[in-house]
Amino acid sequence: MRSGDSRILVAIRNDGYTQTLQAQLRTQGYTVHWVGDAEEGVRLAKQWLPDLIIADDALSTKDGVPFYRCVREIRELKTTYFILLSAQIAIESKIRALEAGIDAFLPKLGDTRELLAYVRVGLRTCRYRREAEELKSSHALNTLAVTLAHEINNPLTGIIGYLAFLEEATREMHRTDLEHMVRKIQGQAERIHDVIGRLQDLQEVRWTNYLDGVPMLDLYPRVNHE
Repeated sequence: MRSGDSRILVAIRNDGYTQTLQAQLRTQGYTVHWVGDAEEGVRLAKQWLPDLIIADDALSTKDGVPFYRCVREIRELKTTYFILLSAQIAIESKIRALEAGIDAFLPKLGDTRELLAYVRVGLRTCRYRREAEELKSSHALNTLAVTLAHEINNPLTGIIGYLAFLEEATREMHRTDLEHMVRKIQGQAERIHDVIGRLQDLQEVRWTNYLDGVPMLDLYPRVNHE
């Protein structure tokens, strides 16, 4: 992640320190947005999806909810690195912030060089997190593709085969044979309907092995694990 591609949201009430911090970040080549209001910060964070957020622990919503807690509840920002600045480094406050998902807790008026070092580390961490999420998404898509290929393609192939057979042999088949073939087609169609229903109702993800150890979704966990 090059510095020019990095988006940093600064959520601190406007003061001399805020202006200095923004200038130093822009000097490093980062794209910086500043907000001094918690509600506006939450709105901008959702819209802009910054790579890193630097915020003051004193910044809260009108309801008294700390800004950092609001942001950490936004699913789209789970890879964003969050640096919280505080004028008073009390161990209790630090523990609460870290347990809420804050990545770094620093003194607000500390050495700027330390903060910039954390910014560089944070941007690298954000990149690694996003790469990991992309790998997870790719794995999930591949697994779903294997599952659908197995669970739906097989009965579809059966239906197509039965229909082709019927097209060739209908005139020569006895009624009982024809009814048997229709039941076969109906059974394959019901299997597809069942698979779609199980996908829609899926609440717990389980894996099972397909050919050569390739993973696929286990849509029949009770049957496969009894």
